Amino acid sequence: MKMAQWCHALTLCILLLALLLLQMNCASIGSGVDTRSSANNRPGEPTILVDSDVEEKIRAVAAEHPGGISYGILGSPDQTVTESPFVFRIKVGQPFIGQFHLWSNRLVPHTYVLTCMLDYQQIPCTLDSPITQSRSLSPDEEWYVPLQIPIETAGVHDLLVVFQEDPRRDGINERGGDRTSRDLKAARVNIIAGASDEHPPVRYQSLSERPTTGRWSSGFIVSDREDPSVPQGGWQYWTNASVQAGQELQFYLHFDNRDEQVFRYAAVTFIDFIQVPIKVRGTAHPVIFARARPKVWQTLIGTVQMPQGTGRHEFRVLGIVEPYIILDENHPDFPVDSSPGAMLWVYSSSRVRLDVR
Repeated sequence: MKMAQWCHALTLCILLLALLLLQMNCASIGSGVDTRSSANNRPGEPTILVDSDVEEKIRAVAAEHPGGISYGILGSPDQTVTESPFVFRIKVGQPFIGQFHLWSNRLVPHTYVLTCMLDYQQIPCTLDSPITQSRSLSPDEEWYVPLQIPIETAGVHDLLVVFQEDPRRDGINERGGDRTSRDLKAARVNIIAGASDEHPPVRYQSLSERPTTGRWSSGFIVSDREDPSVPQGGWQYWTNASVQAGQELQFYLHFDNRDEQVFRYAAVTFIDFIQVPIKVRGTAHPVIFARARPKVWQTLIGTVQMPQGTGRHEFRVLGIVEPYIILDENHPDFPVDSSPGAMLWVYSSSRVRLDVR
């Protein structure tokens, strides 16, 4: 097993615990909390409640396992919060006001780039912020990013803050990570406007099918190959592509599902961390939805348009589990054999370096 995969397996539970502790802060609005303004806040902007006890617990967990990060989405005092720390209810036409929090316990400094997505489409995190933001964080340094998300329609909406460590990294980092690392991450919450629990319409793509290999659970694999599997097990990593400027890059999205349950995904693509449409059968989509049926290997062929200018770029694909599911274990539609932590996890491609010529 590669060092990066071993480190990922070792820290997965730690990161989820830290994320859950951080998100629990959203439900602790009331007594025993302190207020803290982001360094980027302007006078008069809402202040987010930050529970110092929660922060101390996060740091205690991370201190036992140096090298991790914690992150999550915090709400403001005037937002109505349900019993779930991942669901916010607001009035129709009222913006969601909050903050994204990223705290680094890495052993060395790293640069992070982030962006916001509402209903799986990229938007600025506030009305006057750039579409992407970046910052270098030293060990034990945190970053609070203001969120002001307009919600114009009633029903369920998904908000994600997607981020990546060290964009365009070519070498190996201190944890053994390299371009094969599937390390695009996201914090996720629901914003429900009004009383309706309906969500925007979803149209699932038709996928080709073949017998499952039985190797992968859920099997969200992005490749330049129709069959990326290798005899030793697993799949061939896709990390480089050479393409003509302005042409289309073809890729395969594989769902090799050995399990008994159906997995649903929303998939989005980025070039240099800017969302680009996915063309399927001649039609461009900002986001595609796929249903991975049990015990089969399904594939979708997509293309993305390459930049007009020559040079080096980076291509990433992000898969969001169970799009628009209400992240509340007590909701009648929530899967009985799952947990909010499982629904918060996202899948990503490797880092694909594009040499556009």
